[in-house]
Amino acid sequence: MLFYAIIIIGLKYLAAGIPITSLTGVAIGIGIIFGCAILSLARNSIGVINDIIPRWSFIAMSLVEVLGFIAIIFSFLLLLALFRV
Repeated sequence: MLFYAIIIIGLKYLAAGIPITSLTGVAIGIGIIFGCAILSLARNSIGVINDIIPRWSFIAMSLVEVLGFIAIIFSFLLLLALFRV
């Protein structure tokens, strides 16, 4: 019986840790956003003067970061809900 309890506790931790894997997607998204921003600034340098490209890249970064924060909050809520017993 103790073995099953240990397995269940391990699975609860695994279920709470799975949402954290979405943070890799957040890191990839931010890399793509700023990589494309650097390429567009290299091709069209007038975007720096008008502050168009950096403004939109930071807006896009903040939207992607929100997904990471939601994943962390969801993981903590799931962790608290699973161990509430």
